[in-house]
Amino acid sequence: MKLAPLGNNETLWIGTQGGGVFTLDSKGILTELNKEITDMPNNNIRAMVTDNKGRLWVGTEQNALAYLEVDKADSAPVWRLFNSQNSPITDDCTILSLLSDDVGGVWIGTYGSGLFHFGADGKWKEFNTQNSEIPDDYINTLLNDGNGGLWVGTMMGGVAHYGADGSWEIFNVGNGDLSDDDIRALAPEKGGGVWIGTNSGGLIRLDANGKSLIINKENSPLPSDKIGALLLDKQTGGLWIGTFGGGLAYLKIDAISSKDDIDDSSNWELFDYTTSELPDNYISGIIDDGMGGVWVSMNGESSGGVVNIYRDSQSKTIWQKIDRENLNLPDNRVQTIALDSNNGVWIGSHTSGVAHLYFGKKSEIVNSIEDEATKEEILQGTIAALIVAGGSSAPTNTHWETTEKITSRVVYRAFHDRGYHHSEIYCLSPVSRLDFNADGCGDKIVDAPVTLSQLGSGFQERPLNKDDLKKAFDWAKSKGRLTQPFFIYMIARAKNGIDGVEFELNSSAPTVSATDAQTLTAQELDILIDEYQSYTNNKVVVILESDYSGDFVAPLSKKDRVIITSSGFNNAGESQESYYKRSSTESFSEAFCMNIEGNTLAKAFDYTPSVMSEFYSGMGSQSPSPLLDDNGDGITDDLDGYGLSSIFGVNGVWGRKVSDEPDTPEPNNLDALTAIYSDQQIYNLWDTISIYVQNSQNQGSGNYDQYTAMVMPNSKVIFFTSTNQISNEMFVSWSASPLMDGSSVAVLNMPIFFDLPVGKYWVYNLLTPSGSDPVALLNNLPAQKWLLGSVSFEVR
Repeated sequence: MKLAPLGNNETLWIGTQGGGVFTLDSKGILTELNKEITDMPNNNIRAMVTDNKGRLWVGTEQNALAYLEVDKADSAPVWRLFNSQNSPITDDCTILSLLSDDVGGVWIGTYGSGLFHFGADGKWKEFNTQNSEIPDDYINTLLNDGNGGLWVGTMMGGVAHYGADGSWEIFNVGNGDLSDDDIRALAPEKGGGVWIGTNSGGLIRLDANGKSLIINKENSPLPSDKIGALLLDKQTGGLWIGTFGGGLAYLKIDAISSKDDIDDSSNWELFDYTTSELPDNYISGIIDDGMGGVWVSMNGESSGGVVNIYRDSQSKTIWQKIDRENLNLPDNRVQTIALDSNNGVWIGSHTSGVAHLYFGKKSEIVNSIEDEATKEEILQGTIAALIVAGGSSAPTNTHWETTEKITSRVVYRAFHDRGYHHSEIYCLSPVSRLDFNADGCGDKIVDAPVTLSQLGSGFQERPLNKDDLKKAFDWAKSKGRLTQPFFIYMIARAKNGIDGVEFELNSSAPTVSATDAQTLTAQELDILIDEYQSYTNNKVVVILESDYSGDFVAPLSKKDRVIITSSGFNNAGESQESYYKRSSTESFSEAFCMNIEGNTLAKAFDYTPSVMSEFYSGMGSQSPSPLLDDNGDGITDDLDGYGLSSIFGVNGVWGRKVSDEPDTPEPNNLDALTAIYSDQQIYNLWDTISIYVQNSQNQGSGNYDQYTAMVMPNSKVIFFTSTNQISNEMFVSWSASPLMDGSSVAVLNMPIFFDLPVGKYWVYNLLTPSGSDPVALLNNLPAQKWLLGSVSFEVR
């Protein structure tokens, strides 16, 4: 099995031995692509890679090479095939290795037919033993040298270096540089050379001057001369070495200056299944985990799986094992592993397909904290949260669209961005395809009644009931003792019932069974929380976003609880509705979650009323008055805000979003009338995004029209008619006059809320002579390049 992520990191391509290609997208839908139903050349996949244009390249056994355009993957697959009719690759050729050249082309290593390059310009180059200095036509592995050249690992001819100038240099057993000509792994050497893993001759360091150092079992602690995987550790500068049968080794390569150093055991760390927590000695892959550690996959007969290895603050080696026993891995014989864009791991097994592990943002949050005790508390702490989206998606529930957005893009995302992994959040929703990152695709965040995976297997979505809620509390009990309070966050409409205010679980469903209680009273919720606290002795935080939620405060308030509600009581003592806007996320939850960053619950609550007043200012109704009780007396007064709510936040007072704030870039003063720039290049939730346009050439303002367009991550194009004002019409100019001499104006100046899709944005600004056709001018670019300015930024 071979794995390759697409350029947009939202789809995993899976190449199988004999079964063709499958795609697994972010919705959890598995699509089969094989030669029986598409134009793919062969079902036996030997190599896969995606290039910088996002195209998937597939190398097969015979009928050898094809690529698939990414933007056609959502429709009927359209393959571009290469064979003897349109390329130098013959129909009976087998592909062993593929490598993107990072400039739009791809390198192709074959079994017996040499090396090929397909350039971005569509031109082919062919290298074999007959027309070049390449030493062997069997190409096992390829590696970019970082300078426009290529390292080539062959099956019988050693290593060849193809320089950017077209020169060849050969290293093999015959000229004394290598100990084995069968090359199985390559890794870059920091000085410009290469590390070489061989099938039976151990490890070789080849420096930038072509001088080799052979490291094997006889002259070093290397546990085996059969090397199958290499990784240069970017954090430490050391080299991870995976062997077939000898386990894992780590070499401090900075300490190796001569042959005398390689026998020094202090320069080595060795791990095998008898002396460490490594489950198996047959290493099939090593990758950087993106957070300072490594993932190691194993392919042993009886044991195996994958392990994560990292150092804690005291330099202690920490092991995290993933296998069939502890996380239902489909097969312990793992063939290959790959990192996704969120530091999760795709795992390709020997016989049972692929599994995906995702670990949230906890490690990223920890990396932004200096206090070591706080780091350890967050890393080692146990946390849990329950999120309930009440109501139904049926047309009779006119508020479901808002409930869905608040649940996924506000509440779930707030917990996720503060270090809660999905396994620490139990999400109840009648809709399985909740989208918490606003990319337009459903995410696997719903745990009941029907998960996204179950939906794809034929299960039918349904509204919630009380049994679902009881099972959710059983899940919470199974988490045991927590280091933070158990969060219960419920979002829905509520109504006045016979027994008081009732939280709607699914009362908006078109058909309601008489035996299914569809609403939840405060007393019923109190019983569930009582049972939970009696079982676990954990503290609890209850947050309710619903109409009349103030009526829940008194029944729920007790010792070791914080109760927060979206509404309270008006001046006449009447319970208030929430009035959250339909089709929007402007609500109590957005105001509250906006202020969770780095704050206690009490401080976040204190900031909420002022934000809510802005939300409700245009609705012609009084803004609700949120309530907080944290001392168990059942009322909100000046005595509250000093108890539990003053101690805890979401994942502690340190729980905050991850923010990458690069230096402010200089304005893009091209030789242009328009300079356009942003105050940051990377934005996160709640950052204020600011994009400015400047008249940089002092050309005056009366003779020009101004057009500002933004291309969003989903390829949608919008035009700005003034600051923060957009139009979906094409080529709409600013309603105000163009910029005065040397002046600037804000195109965007607004905080990033949950509705804004994550991804990369491009903003273009065009000044044209007044009354001219902007499309005609753009068609004449670059002749009219002086009219155009652009800037890109990313939302994470």
